[in-house]
Amino acid sequence: MTRRPTRSYCPVVELNTDEPAFNLAAQTIIDSGSARSISFDAYPPGIITLNYLLINYVKPTDVHFAAVLPLLRLMTITVWMLAVVVVALIGAQLARPLTGLMAAAIWVANPWVVERVRFALPDAYVTFFTLPYCSGVHAIDRPAPATSSAR
Repeated sequence: MTRRPTRSYCPVVELNTDEPAFNLAAQTIIDSGSARSISFDAYPPGIITLNYLLINYVKPTDVHFAAVLPLLRLMTITVWMLAVVVVALIGAQLARPLTGLMAAAIWVANPWVVERVRFALPDAYVTFFTLPYCSGVHAIDRPAPATSSAR
């Protein structure tokens, strides 16, 4: 009786090329104790930090570090959904509530977002934290409403 080949250690079927790189960077930080050898100049350090925290504190010791990808993807999907809510709130704040719903619908139907939502990438976090900043800048630049001084 021949043995069937075992499944790969990676529990996910489809990988983005950046997901394993971020996991490997986090594992390198754990193994070496320093982040000096890591150089992702184009990406914010938050996604590697999130990988590091999950690998170091959540992952069981007897499994491969890629086992945290489903949890990391779930967190990223949650942040994307929160970004949709923020888009709707900003649209409602700038114009009308219907405008906010339309903006959120356009955001959800955007092919770029739909393609990237299932991967654990920093795009969701950057978008989520940038949208309120842009809304705040717009609120600062908005002229004050005219008040009537009727006596």
